[in-house]
Amino acid sequence: MVKFNCIVREDNIGKTISVDGMVDAVDIEETLKTRYAYLYQSMLDTGYKVKVNHCTYFKEIVFKKKVVGFCAYTIINSVSKLSLVSTYILPEFRKRGLFFDEINHTYEEGNEISIFDPPSFVMKLLIKYGFAKDIGNNLIVSSIMLDVPSTSITDIYGSDSVEYSDFTYSTNVYDYNLCGSVIIVDEEKEIVYISKSSDKDNERYDCLEKRANIDDEYYVNIIKHVQNNKQIIDKFINNIEQSYASFNEDYSDKPDFEDFKKLNQEQSERELSDYFNKIDETKNSLYDPSSIDKEKYILAFQNVGIYDFIRTFEENNNIELTNSIIKIDYDFKPDYIKNLVLNEGYISNESSSEEVDEYLNSLKVNDLKNILKDNHLTVTGNKSELVDRIKEYVPSSSVLDKEYSISDKGLEFIESHEDIEFYNLFLKNFYYYEFKDFLNCHDGSITEVSKEFLKEHLYSSVKKKDNKAYTDSINALAFINELNNDLTEGLYFELKKFIIGLNPLFLDESSYNYYQPISKTNIDNINLLLFKGDFNLKEEFKKAWDSMEINNFMVSYSKSFKTLDEMLSGEDRDYMNDKIRELYLTKKTIHDKLDKSKQSTLDKYLTFN
Repeated sequence: MVKFNCIVREDNIGKTISVDGMVDAVDIEETLKTRYAYLYQSMLDTGYKVKVNHCTYFKEIVFKKKVVGFCAYTIINSVSKLSLVSTYILPEFRKRGLFFDEINHTYEEGNEISIFDPPSFVMKLLIKYGFAKDIGNNLIVSSIMLDVPSTSITDIYGSDSVEYSDFTYSTNVYDYNLCGSVIIVDEEKEIVYISKSSDKDNERYDCLEKRANIDDEYYVNIIKHVQNNKQIIDKFINNIEQSYASFNEDYSDKPDFEDFKKLNQEQSERELSDYFNKIDETKNSLYDPSSIDKEKYILAFQNVGIYDFIRTFEENNNIELTNSIIKIDYDFKPDYIKNLVLNEGYISNESSSEEVDEYLNSLKVNDLKNILKDNHLTVTGNKSELVDRIKEYVPSSSVLDKEYSISDKGLEFIESHEDIEFYNLFLKNFYYYEFKDFLNCHDGSITEVSKEFLKEHLYSSVKKKDNKAYTDSINALAFINELNNDLTEGLYFELKKFIIGLNPLFLDESSYNYYQPISKTNIDNINLLLFKGDFNLKEEFKKAWDSMEINNFMVSYSKSFKTLDEMLSGEDRDYMNDKIRELYLTKKTIHDKLDKSKQSTLDKYLTFN
């Protein structure tokens, strides 16, 4: 238990201390002494020292309304980028992902961040949470830049002195053997700097002795290893950057589906619809949303999220990186899918009782007492009693530092939901709930049933005058046929897509402001299919034209075919789009129809063959 009273924030939001945003105007030690005496005392007790005593922003770390730590940021080299110069969390509240949450939240707010002269424990946390990667040869590459002041550089190779004094260098390479950041100043001249290791790292890992024994070859090998792994490094950093590129959104209104399931059955349909509309508005449905079985929908949507979480984890083996990616792709509240996957045991770092028994019995009494102390349990009794107490009160994941892995239950889930792989590839713009029901009610292969499902959407979209649903259905049908090497059907749907692009009779007036009749992807696909197959383009175009679900066209058959022929011959797409818009999409007759917003004046353009 915590032996002191933490500051409480009833709104569970940490405060930020700054002096009008002035650079390095906050005295960290003085702030801790006067406002957070319990944090300061804990730092003294654990031997933690701040490397830099001034910061621009001092942020509280809050857990369950208690202020349990802090992060201090400054601004380096007059660039508007936050550099984390110090962070501390009370020992009682570690191993709860609070450091990850802070970094993650700072990214989500759209800030660029770096870390100032980090010790090895910070680099281990970055690896744990997916922000850094071990690339071998004692080297770590970090997606978060590491800031190293020239005063912290102690080991220099290839030069007599540091090139710039009173300057802060940036790097993303760290040597965990020497516990220092690596700055490759000049690859050709083979100039390398390494920052000094912290006192704690020197004490634990004998860094000073290791540094005294390294030779020139050690530095040269660092340069070669970084050069040889440049592709891996670039790919890793790009993946992280892409994961956070769209992370500037507010999650506060996103539904928590456990809350949804707990809604009382007697609540009004209006309340349920409010929850439902937050989720459903972007996908195409065959039905009126009010008629959908919402409980079945929620379970189906969850299953897609679980499946994608397990598959993504399978690729990167990092639970927090997977969580970050999934939070971008799904409109769940943060951590919902991660918690669901872990709680259901699809991915686990738990050890078997036999593994725990074997490990605990191999430890000495003092080691067992240390485990109990770390978990705030009594340390009295003989070895057998200590082992029993740990087994009863300490989670196995805290006893054995076991990596997360997909469990047998997780593998069974993947095997029983393979249709989600197909759904993700072709049908993301449609509801998995409807697709699953359609699949269960129709015989045939998943490919054939999916085509029928999309044709249903095609006919439904014409009745509803829904251009998005129509084009999404055409796109998916073309894609399925092309990947299954059915070139004829693929070309048929690509041509239909081209025709409806020139004749967008289902769009409302506001959409014309940005509408592009001709798609580059569509033209590229038609070109590729014509190259692969032996087709008479005129015959195939006529077949697609005659099968269109509309019977009056803004752009005639001959002009549509001529436009296609010009595009396939390399005509400029922007020029053609402007030309089509000028000739056909600004006529008063079209706008007269559109002013009535897709109403009965469009009916004469529709037919069902």
